[in-house]
Amino acid sequence: MGTLDIHEKAIDAAYLRINLPPTAQFFATVKALYIIRDHKLYKQRNKSFEAYLQDKWDLKRALGNRLCMAGHVITTLEKTFNEDELPSNATLCIAVDAFAKKQKTTMDAVWKAALEHFGGRDNAVACQFSKIFEEPITPTSPPPDEQRKDSAIEIEDEESEESEESETPLVLRKRKAASSSEDEAESTSDEDEEEHATETATSKRFNPGSYLSTSIRNVFNTPGWLCDLIESFTKGVDLDPCSNPTSKIKAKVKYGYAEDGSFINALTIDNWEPNSNWVYLNPPGVATSHEEKTHGCNLHRPFWTKCFAELEKGNIKRVIALIPTRTYATWCTDIWSRALTCCLSKRVLFEKPDGTSYDTDVFSRTLCYLDTDDSYPYADRFVQIFRSYGYIPNVSMRAYKPFVQDLPLRYFSLCAGIGVAEQAIHSVYRNAFCVGFSEIDPEAIKIYEKHFPEHENYENALNIKAADLPDFDLLIAGIPCQPFSQQSVKRKHFEDERSKLFACFLDILEVKSPKDFLLENVPMAEEPRLEITKALGVDPVELNANVWTAQNRKRLYWCSWYIPPPLKRPSPTLKDIMEAEPKSAASARFKDLPDAPTDAICSVNRNTATSTCKLRTDGKSNTLTCTNCYQTVVAINGKWRHYTIKERERLQGLPDGYTECDGVTHIAKQRLLGNAMTLPVIEYLIKQL
Repeated sequence: MGTLDIHEKAIDAAYLRINLPPTAQFFATVKALYIIRDHKLYKQRNKSFEAYLQDKWDLKRALGNRLCMAGHVITTLEKTFNEDELPSNATLCIAVDAFAKKQKTTMDAVWKAALEHFGGRDNAVACQFSKIFEEPITPTSPPPDEQRKDSAIEIEDEESEESEESETPLVLRKRKAASSSEDEAESTSDEDEEEHATETATSKRFNPGSYLSTSIRNVFNTPGWLCDLIESFTKGVDLDPCSNPTSKIKAKVKYGYAEDGSFINALTIDNWEPNSNWVYLNPPGVATSHEEKTHGCNLHRPFWTKCFAELEKGNIKRVIALIPTRTYATWCTDIWSRALTCCLSKRVLFEKPDGTSYDTDVFSRTLCYLDTDDSYPYADRFVQIFRSYGYIPNVSMRAYKPFVQDLPLRYFSLCAGIGVAEQAIHSVYRNAFCVGFSEIDPEAIKIYEKHFPEHENYENALNIKAADLPDFDLLIAGIPCQPFSQQSVKRKHFEDERSKLFACFLDILEVKSPKDFLLENVPMAEEPRLEITKALGVDPVELNANVWTAQNRKRLYWCSWYIPPPLKRPSPTLKDIMEAEPKSAASARFKDLPDAPTDAICSVNRNTATSTCKLRTDGKSNTLTCTNCYQTVVAINGKWRHYTIKERERLQGLPDGYTECDGVTHIAKQRLLGNAMTLPVIEYLIKQL
């Protein structure tokens, strides 16, 4: 076994991908990789370290060098410190090296000071190392820019034998090669230069002659201290749609100005880089190019319109953005209503390409985190990293609430139906406890008790004495919609006997005073909606289930907590939920139906005034109803039929077979599913609790 093989055997590939808890294996891994590079052992297989990282470990060069630097730091520190005192990740190691150079001292001295300052390695934060050596910074203010400029972490490349070309990102090397003829002919006309521009499937290249001569000088960059924090938060930005050669944001893919003077317009690209996990968005406030000026003088709105479209298509997953705090602008308030925000407490001084600061900007700035994952999995990290630099709702101002899955939430379910609300609550809070439910439909009770046999049924809600109920934290109900539904010709609003259940809901709220409540019903006329709103003291939120399922189903939700509008994202369509050859599907034989298409799966919209039907083109179903009708018709394989029970369960976001139960008829299942809540919608609401 050769020397290279011996050191490779010490490497655990898992530590090359993610930050696992620090163990002896982590330290062995980074030290081995450092030795392989420092002693040039990689040359036994590859000419360059970059090629070795790619071929052997499928690693990018930058990440490999970070890990090597960590190995160098660990090798140095382990002579003085015990294993349980060593830096626990590569970012801390790099910070130790950077500040040792900056302070002109040893790594041992830096790390010893860090341990004393943070009270142990588990509390150490790399982006706050400057606080160890500089004057104390007030908790709500970012460090002065002049202190942060020198604190940027740089990774030196020790591969002197590699060519200069290998140090240039591949995307820039391609741009340079493609635009060499443009660089030699700046004085040619726009039309002549565009003939030499290259085109790809997703973007159009433009040459310098097409843009204002002062454009590069007029760009403003995110300051270095904030770039470091964003890097720490995202662990690597995948896409920066508004980049330029002097930007300090280290993104894998960049649109905007390139080093060769070319320009990629992110606003005209059909699809942004697919599978982009993190996007950093800081749109230019003023157009700097002729092409940008076609989108308007202020580019915030067009960039955010494009960004939301890319989120909906699934090309990007989450966004960290820096926006001006312009609460009077609709595009700004739209972001604020959806994002987790940090209002920076000190004015952000943008940096010009020449290194000077742009100090005439009158707006404060807000950091925004948007995620297509409804649980916002990086919320805790957002708070941890940015809380010292500004105001975050419910941390230093109202609204943010940390999610605690083990919270023993106690709830009472009124008009419980088949238990969809219970399914949602228990999927979010695994220690939730139902103090009781109320339901009188015999078939619904059978399905409910199949899934929750231990829950106590208080039966008819109108007979419940609220004072006799156990204490609970949440009251949830979906009272019958028929008295209020705009689809019902016999709706009587509060004169309907079934509307008395709303009075029952109010009585329980008043007597038991739970911390929170949730009431679900259909979109309705203004009069009853306002009456319910006045009684509950909160405005309803209208959500459409098509954000999560293949069903168009709009419902109103009165919640005692804030419900942010969900981000649209790729969601199921009819082709994803249809059974191939169901035996139980009932044929649809309505005279108004057009010929069923043979090349598509679609539902139909019927105009009752004209008795005409029109095919839906969104790939979604209509709102499920309690009986077979035009709402439940679907075209598949050139035939019209009604949805099967399994398909209706899927349209409601329920698992297959959820309503399968002895003694419950096919007709009863249709009725109960038509009346049920939609599972992923209730889960979304409960996650905001």
